[in-house]
Amino acid sequence: MFCASVVVVNFKQLSYVNDFLDSLDTLFGTIVSRFEVVIVDNSGEIEISDLNKTDIFNITVIKKGNVGYLKGLGLGMKHGLKSDPDFFVLCNPDVVFESELTIQDCKSVIHSGVLAPYVQDLSGAAQNPNRRSKMSVSEQRIWAFMATSYVAYFVITWLKSLVKKLVGIGNQDQLVNTSESSEISLPHGSCMFVGRWLAEKAEFFDEDIFLWGEEAVIAGKCRENGGKVWFEPSIRVKHISHTSTGLISERNKYKIWRQSFQVYRRYLNK
Repeated sequence: MFCASVVVVNFKQLSYVNDFLDSLDTLFGTIVSRFEVVIVDNSGEIEISDLNKTDIFNITVIKKGNVGYLKGLGLGMKHGLKSDPDFFVLCNPDVVFESELTIQDCKSVIHSGVLAPYVQDLSGAAQNPNRRSKMSVSEQRIWAFMATSYVAYFVITWLKSLVKKLVGIGNQDQLVNTSESSEISLPHGSCMFVGRWLAEKAEFFDEDIFLWGEEAVIAGKCRENGGKVWFEPSIRVKHISHTSTGLISERNKYKIWRQSFQVYRRYLNK
């Protein structure tokens, strides 16, 4: 049997939290005998009385102001160590687990460092593997150009979206085989399984990132410390995308992304 600590970072997503909590029964089944849930509430809206399963699950709500996503995950993991977990489940509250972990899944995350499940949005598009291979030099140059101005960011983002609609580029179902387990470059940030040894060795992935790029930091620090990022399609997760980022204006999204990119870009080639 295994022990897990679930870390959820919330920002104005209270309406999704109970569906998420209910799905943990599906995820853990009989394989995980003991777990706790740590909710880092960046919007300060959640009270224990709002939540399901409080009579069954060990749930802690932490309110430290809006510390961002990556720092929120780190804050939750540090608290979660008290339960002596074998691994962490790091996620948004707008995900629902649709399959049960196996013994091999648990062993895999403990051994490899990071396990990426099959994440699917409401349209049916696969969000994992986020990236199978490392970002090319030309791609990194394009991203660096995007960071020079909002106009560059807006135009390139619009062009990428247009190309995707016209020819389907960017749809992971068309780009990779999502039915086979394999080592990948980047997981999707909405849901990741992380071995305890890696979280401690990587100092809980502490970087000055508020939002976006957390998967690059986590994957990069995993490989820096001798681990692997492993994609496991048998773990099924439904993701209701953009429930918090959709509240941010496009110009503010750019400012936040640009600041984060200056930090996480160095992990893209790890």
